[in-house]
Amino acid sequence: MPAVDAAPSVVVARPPGAYRLSRAFRRAATVAIVLIVVLVATEAYSAVRLASSSPHAGSLVPSFGANDTMLLTGSFYLTNNGLYPLSGLSIAFQVHNATGALIGSGTAGPASAAPGANASIAAVLRLPVDPNGPGATLLTEDQTLVVDVVGNVTVGYLFPVGVAADLNHTWGAPFANLTAAPGTPVPAGGDVDVPVTVSFSDDASFADVGTFAYAVVPTSNAPCANGSWAIDVPAGSPYEQTQTVAVPTSCPTTGTVLTLAYSTDGVTVTLPPEAFP
Repeated sequence: MPAVDAAPSVVVARPPGAYRLSRAFRRAATVAIVLIVVLVATEAYSAVRLASSSPHAGSLVPSFGANDTMLLTGSFYLTNNGLYPLSGLSIAFQVHNATGALIGSGTAGPASAAPGANASIAAVLRLPVDPNGPGATLLTEDQTLVVDVVGNVTVGYLFPVGVAADLNHTWGAPFANLTAAPGTPVPAGGDVDVPVTVSFSDDASFADVGTFAYAVVPTSNAPCANGSWAIDVPAGSPYEQTQTVAVPTSCPTTGTVLTLAYSTDGVTVTLPPEAFP
């Protein structure tokens, strides 16, 4: 038989090294793009979920503060219901009284939280109660305060998110419905004794244990009589006591007022004045 020639072998050339490197880069780039898209999409999802939630207040505890202020001490928190950690949470708050008047503001933070955890911020809300300001009603009127909270936080690594809430806080006044009612003046030598009945209800969550200091102040603003007495009123209890105020006969009677200041633990708050006598 005649010899059969063998089929020629086919040699497949390997792609050049530059081509292989380029293809590897394209694959890596595709993977990177997919990862970035997934990252952005999941962070956006977390940001949208967080934006639909609101800050909450923990227990806000009232107390007296220095320089005619009341304090609300507690915390605010935001639940991280997304897939990424929260960082840089800071809040600004404004407090309005029952009439809508602004009586306090401030800021707190920053805080952070892992996924599924709460970002908690400790805060002290300072509420001035100067007799000439709108916050003076905190001393003598029970009311519902509105705490406006605005927060900013970063979700994951990309998205800043703003959150806000209006929170109600039930306020019990430490000297609710305060009155200082003068009685009939009685001549006493060179003075006039005026019985003054002071009454109020301690509707706060803490006791009123301290000192009441009074002054009889005419329009000249130079006190012509003063004195003090101790009080100890449990939280939730009424108070009524009559004090005799000795007023010199030289003290003017027109436009005169009786001022009261309460002091406890080195802190003093000035109460609204009452007409006298």
